[in-house]
Formats: sequence, C-alpha cells, structure tokens
Amino acid sequence: MDRQCEVNVLKTSIVLYCKELRTLMPQSGMRELYVCCVRYFKEKMVIGRDQCYEIFRSNGLVQRKKRVRPKTTNSNHNYYIYPDLLNTTPKFVASTSGSMVVADITYVSTRDGWAYLSLLTDSHSRAIVGYSFCPSLTTEGPMKALESAFLFYRENGIDISGLIHHSDRGVQYCSNQYVDTLKAQHISISMTQCGDCLLYTSDAADDLLCVNLGGRRIIQKKK
Repeated sequence: MDRQCEVNVLKTSIVLYCKELRTLMPQSGMRELYVCCVRYFKEKMVIGRDQCYEIFRSNGLVQRKKRVRPKTTNSNHNYYIYPDLLNTTPKFVASTSGSMVVADITYVSTRDGWAYLSLLTDSHSRAIVGYSFCPSLTTEGPMKALESAFLFYRENGIDISGLIHHSDRGVQYCSNQYVDTLKAQHISISMTQCGDCLLYTSDAADDLLCVNLGGRRIIQKKK
C-alpha cells in the first residue's frame, strides 16, 4: 500500500473513530480527540496535529461552544430614570463639541476573565473624551471615565455649560454618586427609554484606535 493510500485510509479511520468518541465524550475538544487518536492509532498515526484538526473541522467533529456575553446594562433598580432629551422633534443634533456626551460600557475578554471599558464620547467630534478600564461593573469605572472627560474638556478649553449627558438606564449611571456629580457641574441628564445608548454597542471595543489629541493619550473610534 503506497503512502497516499495509507493516509486516506487513516483519515477515514480517524473520522469513524472520532464520531464514536463523540458519543462517549460529547464535550471533548479537538485537543482531546487528537490525543485519543495518537494513543489509538500509535505508529500508524502519520498525520500531524494541524492536519488532524482540519479533518475534525471538515467532518463536523468540532465542538462549538456557545459564547457567553456579559450583560453590561442592569436597569432593574429603584433609582430615578431621567427622560430622553434626544427624543425630540426635530431630533436633537449636537452642533458643537461639548454640547452632548454619550456614555456607555463595553466588555473586553482578558486572560483573567471579563473586564469593562467605560467610555464617554463627544457626540459632535466623535472623539472619546473619557475612558476607564475596570475589572468589575461597579460605579467606579464610569466615575473615572467621567472625571477623565471633565479633565479633557477643561484642558482643551471646551465650554460644557450646555452639555447633555446621554446614557442607558444602567444602575451605574442612575446611581446617586454619578448623578450628583453631573448635577454639580450643571449638566443635563438624558437616558434612553429602552435598548442601548445610541452610539456604541457591546462590541464597540473591536474598532477602537489609540491616538494623541491635545497632548494626551485618548481612545478614538475608527472611521
């Protein structure tokens, strides 16, 4: 039997063997299947790992795990929910920088688990003027992002006397600490009545680009 014929027979045997293994180990991954094949076929296992993985994929032997996405908005709370100031006729449009900022939280997968990126985006310039990266969904992240935004506007001489802060109805943005900080700066508070905040979704961090603006490092959304 020539080598190519031997390889073809081995491939067929691997598929049949792994289909049987799937009934015994339904949650096993490709690595476990490959180790079992090496042990079972021994010296006849002339196919390498990468080629074996490709056999698994092409024959439907890969166990697809359902992606679990964390929920960043918890609107099940007793805090006051502010009205949506953008739901007007005609629809409100930010005409200058410092007239409206949009707050949101997105999640990032790390080696240590999920972490959370709090963002504040100037609606007119589309620049992210405040941000904070935290391991939890407490109010700490949004508060740090808010202070960062205040600093950005102050350092760049941008007037925020008529600023509208728009966010979802999450507990972080409705908390007394966050709301009191906005009120202390005489900032109008606006919240969506349903769904996510208008500029960013939970996948926002996928297309962020770090740039320099005004001499300080910020994060800006790609065009």
